[in-house]
Amino acid sequence: PFASITNTQIRGFFHGLLRKSMVSGSLVLPRPQTLTPEIPPYRETKDDAHCDIHLRYGRPSDDHALCRLGFALSHDQRMGVPRWVSYRLLANRQRVVDQRFPITPDPAFANGKAVLAAFRGSGFDRGHLAPSFEMAWSYSAAREVQFHSNVSPQHPSLNRRSWAALDRAIRRWADERGVLFVVTGPVFNTERKRTLGEGKLVAVPDAYFKVVYDPTERKVLAFLLPNDQTAGSSADLARFLVSVDEVEDKTDFDLFSGLGEKLQATLESSPGIIWEMHR
Repeated sequence: PFASITNTQIRGFFHGLLRKSMVSGSLVLPRPQTLTPEIPPYRETKDDAHCDIHLRYGRPSDDHALCRLGFALSHDQRMGVPRWVSYRLLANRQRVVDQRFPITPDPAFANGKAVLAAFRGSGFDRGHLAPSFEMAWSYSAAREVQFHSNVSPQHPSLNRRSWAALDRAIRRWADERGVLFVVTGPVFNTERKRTLGEGKLVAVPDAYFKVVYDPTERKVLAFLLPNDQTAGSSADLARFLVSVDEVEDKTDFDLFSGLGEKLQATLESSPGIIWEMHR
């Protein structure tokens, strides 16, 4: 007698049983679970081979350079801030990291916890020199850009407006031009420096510079932004343009020294003109 029961009848029987169970409440369906993607473990990437990428056109100073996957830097532990940070940007780099990691001490430096504690209640932002959003193409780069060695005290008017606007503009230029090289860092105009934290652990810069080099067209732009409330306007980045020579005079750095003296003299003597964006 079972041979005469069709597959359609069997399916109908079980569908009816399922409907009755759901109506009576005797059937409890499992709740859908939200799957949290597993974050790959951090693997330290400091390697002198990365210096060939980020310092391709020269080191700003003779200090020891810590070269990581996404950038290179020189950190002044006495001042509690980076001396300079240098990094290469490529066009339209794919993002693989959606979350932003917390700022943490750099395992390469012993005083990281004390430096970060000095920012609390100071009124200054922990400003990133290499932008965090530029390092979302790698989990290790995204972690390392959040180390304390890449942050420095920035006035909120600077960090949240003009500095952020400049970083966004540089990203658009990189997407149009293919590749850019950036060097950035603090500027101290006076011998008597403002400091943060007990023990004066962190020096507060008077200004910040950012120099952008396009190796394809051999063009350069240099910016000098005050670290105070006067940097609040983000509408006109051209007002922060200076010559590379002026940045070098204020920092004692030799920027893009690998370009050769003749090209440096041509590029560095006068402020450039803000590059147009064609899209």
